[in-house]
Amino acid sequence: RSPKRVCRRSSGFLLLYNAASKKLPVSDECVASPNPFDIVCEANGLSISQDCQYTGNNRLKIIFDIRKKSYETSDQEGKQSIIKEIVSSIIDDASGHFLQVDKPSSMYKHISRKLATACIKKALDTATEGEKRQFRESEVKKLVQRKHKKAILDRQENRKRGNYSVGSFSRSPPPTTFTTFLRPNTCVSKAA
Repeated sequence: RSPKRVCRRSSGFLLLYNAASKKLPVSDECVASPNPFDIVCEANGLSISQDCQYTGNNRLKIIFDIRKKSYETSDQEGKQSIIKEIVSSIIDDASGHFLQVDKPSSMYKHISRKLATACIKKALDTATEGEKRQFRESEVKKLVQRKHKKAILDRQENRKRGNYSVGSFSRSPPPTTFTTFLRPNTCVSKAA
């Protein structure tokens, strides 16, 4: 009796080989819910979802925090290397996927490695710019607080000296002569 024809699919070794050589095709299938290590991107596929319910996105934020300093100080080639390492660690090492929200069906579609790389680059660039902006804003706030505190101290110092004028911030010493009124029409000056 002759064996029946068996439909053979790609062997496990071939699938592993293709995955290792990054030739694994991206499926167009939709996924109902992301796996724990999947990264969920916005509908445009170019930005990371800020929703904290996705474990993979929270994990990616930790990776960003670890790599942010080295990314800021690297040249263009170093930045590309860091981006590729992050994408590789998610896709190859953790068996995660980059998913895009499909709004009409409320499902998740797989996105390509190239689009995932662009998404990570944009996220790292905005993270470093946001940190710089926060630092500048905090420094400006501290400067304003110091100026305000100095103005208050100057007013208190002027009050102690006897200069009660609100707008006066002169550094001149108080007057050395006092005028005493004895009678309504006569004045006597005494030196201090």
